[in-house]
Amino acid sequence: MKAKYFLKLLALTIIVQCMGCSKFLDVDPPKTALLASEAFETNESAIAAVTGMYAQMKSLSESPAGYAATLYPGLSADELVNFNANADLEQFAANRLNPLNSIVSNIWTSSYKMIGQANSVIAGLTRSTTITPSLKSQLLGEAKISRALIYFYLLNLFGDVPLVLTTDWKASQAISRSSQAEVYTQVIKDLTEAAIETSATYPTAEKVRPNKYAALALLARVYLYTKDYKNAEAAASQVIESGIYGPLPGIDDVFLANSTEAIWQLAPTIGVGYVTFEANVFIPGSTQGPPDYYFSDKLINAFEAGDKRKDHWMERRDYLGTTYYYPFKYKILSASGGYGEYYTILRLSETYLIRAEARAQNDNLVGALADLNIIRERSRADVSMDVPDPLPALSSSLSKPDVLIAVEQERRTELFAEWGQRWFDLKRTGRANEVLSPEKPNWSVNGQLYPLPQSEILLNNKLTQNPGY
Repeated sequence: MKAKYFLKLLALTIIVQCMGCSKFLDVDPPKTALLASEAFETNESAIAAVTGMYAQMKSLSESPAGYAATLYPGLSADELVNFNANADLEQFAANRLNPLNSIVSNIWTSSYKMIGQANSVIAGLTRSTTITPSLKSQLLGEAKISRALIYFYLLNLFGDVPLVLTTDWKASQAISRSSQAEVYTQVIKDLTEAAIETSATYPTAEKVRPNKYAALALLARVYLYTKDYKNAEAAASQVIESGIYGPLPGIDDVFLANSTEAIWQLAPTIGVGYVTFEANVFIPGSTQGPPDYYFSDKLINAFEAGDKRKDHWMERRDYLGTTYYYPFKYKILSASGGYGEYYTILRLSETYLIRAEARAQNDNLVGALADLNIIRERSRADVSMDVPDPLPALSSSLSKPDVLIAVEQERRTELFAEWGQRWFDLKRTGRANEVLSPEKPNWSVNGQLYPLPQSEILLNNKLTQNPGY
């Protein structure tokens, strides 16, 4: 019986791994597809299929669910600098990507693998008549949240992208790009449905599978990006006022497992030797060499006096007479140090910042400042002789333009080196040219979108390239 159960799950794994990667779509569909429905016969097998999505998120490092969402946009923006010469990485830093760049190809392929897995889970759950209805609803919502998350990153990295919603391999191998508006509409639909389908409570003892408020937190972000400020504020308020999250923990506890601020996290994979992608990529090893990636002077100088985030979320290393600061939000480098940190996808502080920006755009400046000051209060150092007024509360006399500038500043110092937030903020607010052109000698407006991988265009003649590539 156990062997039969294992074979069913193995069949599903083979199927979903073949989805979303066009290189696999040139061959005949796998014969194991006949067994796909069997993987959703029981509650246990359905849960295993959904948790397999999260396992894939943790295994595909160069994907929007891995360090790729932080590292490469950080290089593209004005946050990170690459120490070692590497042609592919330098293209991100110079905003001059080549469509043959292997990293770009990996981001694209990994994304569609995860979308393919989510599509397979949604299709299998939808067809199933044997799963407990409440569980079926929860799992459908989780798959839709995961699909929406990946499409959000594809949109903000590449612009128009193919919108693949089925497991039909023939249709997927010859699909054209959909407009950003069309894909955002689907993302909003997925998240709106997921907020209804998922429970307000978490399906596990930890926050490693999303609930209703994870759907709403991501939905609030999407509304902000699409300039639907009324709905952005409403969705963010539901999360903040749910009573499940907060108060904001101390600055060193934000990224701990099941932090009071965490809305959705990924648990570490046991046995890989590291705890989180970020710590593994950013923290230099025990040698005295420089960090592979370090912060730009522009970011370091952006912090106000008395801001604990600079001292606690950055670490320094001196090398050949120069001091380099590198990301230190995640502090556990090796699994030998325990598994106390979880990779945080969504957290409460971002939701406050979303609501602050939406409120400012809706002319509720008092409410916007209140949200910003909550973040600042958590980040404020103790009074000292050197800093008698650390990170003071923002004045109630600020104008709307000043409040929006304060929002941008607070997002920069709160969300740096985290999920590409700075890169996306500069682009969505129309500030990328103004901010980056003085920093990047070869800056071009076309550099705001990554190129589609040339290999994908060769495989699918319906795909078109982004301007400038």
